[in-house]
Amino acid sequence: MNFHNQFVSNKNSLLHIAVRENQPDEVKKLIAEGAEINCRDINSSTPLHIAAEGGDIEIANILLEFDADVLAKDNYGRTVLDTAFWNGNEQLILTLLNKTNDVNISTNNRNDTPLHLAVELCSHELVDWLLGHGAHVNAKKYRGKTPLHLASSRGDGEIVMSLLHFGADFNIKDDEGDTAFLIASRQGKESVVDILLNYKIDVNIKGKTRESALLLLVENKVRQNIIRRLLEKGAAVNDGSIINRTSLHICAISGSSDIAAVLLEFEANPNMQDANGNTPLHLACMQGNEGVIRVLLEHGANINVKNQLDKIALHYAAMFGCSKIVRLLLAKGANPNARNIDGRTPLAYSVCETCNSEIVNILLEYGADLNCLDRYGLTPLHIAAKAAGRQMISCLLNLGADINAMDWNNRTPLSIAVSLSDQNRGVVVTLENDIIMKKMIGLHVCEENLKLIGEDEDILFFESKCHMEVSKMKTEKVGQSNISCHDIVVKSIHQLAKIYRNSEVELGLKEVNYDNYPLYGNMIQSLIKMKFNKAQKRNCLLRQGFVCFYEMSVNLPKLPLNCIDYIFSYLHNKDVINLINTSK
Repeated sequence: MNFHNQFVSNKNSLLHIAVRENQPDEVKKLIAEGAEINCRDINSSTPLHIAAEGGDIEIANILLEFDADVLAKDNYGRTVLDTAFWNGNEQLILTLLNKTNDVNISTNNRNDTPLHLAVELCSHELVDWLLGHGAHVNAKKYRGKTPLHLASSRGDGEIVMSLLHFGADFNIKDDEGDTAFLIASRQGKESVVDILLNYKIDVNIKGKTRESALLLLVENKVRQNIIRRLLEKGAAVNDGSIINRTSLHICAISGSSDIAAVLLEFEANPNMQDANGNTPLHLACMQGNEGVIRVLLEHGANINVKNQLDKIALHYAAMFGCSKIVRLLLAKGANPNARNIDGRTPLAYSVCETCNSEIVNILLEYGADLNCLDRYGLTPLHIAAKAAGRQMISCLLNLGADINAMDWNNRTPLSIAVSLSDQNRGVVVTLENDIIMKKMIGLHVCEENLKLIGEDEDILFFESKCHMEVSKMKTEKVGQSNISCHDIVVKSIHQLAKIYRNSEVELGLKEVNYDNYPLYGNMIQSLIKMKFNKAQKRNCLLRQGFVCFYEMSVNLPKLPLNCIDYIFSYLHNKDVINLINTSK
């Protein structure tokens, strides 16, 4: 056995060691003494593999001078050429290429040709050299990738143009069904897409993922002029993905309002629903993308379309807590009382998901029902007692939420709060105080709530404080009228409708100092505002209703006005409206 070829460490020969340690003189000496030029280490790597791995062109030239095998493969199927490409020394690569007779050899187990490797190295010089020396421009490697596929993925426009100049086929699909155009689109490589659009490519082709180039490019937020070029080439603007999401859906998620405008210009359908029934407007509201929402509404998006959960866009705007978007949708006609499959309105979501009192107020401003029931009989106050905090409870109560509402299991909001009192004692106290205040001022409180109120010292003390304020409230009149704030709080809407006609009361209410009532100030201010708004509406209906009643009973004995008023006191607003419509 030749001593120089003995494996002295980890089966490395002395020649391997000399190459690895960059000792050209020792390499020459060992070769002169008879060392095997193509001997293998434990990985079957030759000394030339080692030199290529280190990018050592001097030692590589020494080994090549003594006919080192350029095509030798190690245990992993890698040739010396493959190893050199991974190092990236272009001078060494060209040296090795000049020693081969075939520029289209497979350099590894993935069937990479030198051209594939040069493209992945992004070496313009090597690519041009190989193309000029007969490299197969459409050669396929592992997974059916051609050099053009790789260049498109890398986004190297110059190499792409070189390959196309030498006849690269832009319509070849890899094993995933992707063309170079789809690959560039998926990677968001704008320069490559721009180049390929100059050729007769199929702009609507889809790979195995069933996504078109348009979808992929919108997802990557490319420049709008690229999208415009693609649409001008005939891209199907309403083509959907495997879950039926169009490019406009994707745009709604990403928030690109300028691209959304381009898509809509090319007749994208703003009301297309995906597999979950979501329109672009639903998705834009989920993401809080106000710019896209405005563009969609300007182009005819149906604001009240329901998805498979029966939610409209407003549900999501309320759910994710964007007050500006909530107001925008309501101003454009969104239904504030739309119900999902659980019977929940946007108001319920603003209570349980974001605890956003600003959104609650906006929804009520546009007519949301503060006491609407879901499929379980829960009002927003029930939901708040279960899921929200003390601040939201106070907000709802001040706005007039029904403290006596019962769900289908005969539970009031307080019942629910008491069952969860270990988690939030503050909510229980807030509800108890409201019930005591309503009882002391003379408002109705149901037996279920009263049973839950104890009689400890704290409660008795609080009741006495309430009694003092209520007594004060009864004696202080509103302006120059004979009506007190207490009267307004306890009277029915029908009674208030008549008081509303008294201008002294309306003027006097503007001068009431609610700070004089530390306990009741917020409650009575809110109640008076709410009840007077309802009284104003009731007053208008009564005026019309009385006229219609007289016209309809013209042939009957004439009744006194107070009798007619008494009759109307039993009619709800809807009944009065029906009477007015009937007379017409």
